[in-house]
Amino acid sequence: MTYLTPYLQDLSTLGLSTDSLYEEALQKNYLIKKTNGEVYKVKSGSIEFGIIDFTFDDARKWTKDIIINNVILEAGSQAWLHDLGEYLPFDAVTYDLSHPIEYHTRYVEDWAEVAWETLLEMGRPYSNTVAFMMRSGTVRTT
Repeated sequence: MTYLTPYLQDLSTLGLSTDSLYEEALQKNYLIKKTNGEVYKVKSGSIEFGIIDFTFDDARKWTKDIIINNVILEAGSQAWLHDLGEYLPFDAVTYDLSHPIEYHTRYVEDWAEVAWETLLEMGRPYSNTVAFMMRSGTVRTT
């Protein structure tokens, strides 16, 4: 069982490698922004993280590629907890300029869609043998 969230920690702030998914997402402009154009970092306990922007199709594809290549194929995971997605700030700026309060709820739905689309794109045998569980949700996520 693997644990996935749509949040990426900047490891360089801990003196660790700058070769990370956060750095890659930062360079490719895949992270939610503040109104001043900086990456929106959310703090949870002692951890600060950036949020993947699923309104940007390239970021969605990149995330699905990570799940396919790193989680399923390389690590051999057959199941994962597709967790969180409810931390989108109410003043966030997305790639498509969605209204942040409206997108706050839709973000969870987009995060769930990323998992479902990943399995559909992999096709058989993976779509029949690999599963994910979603903790966050709305009335429109199943």
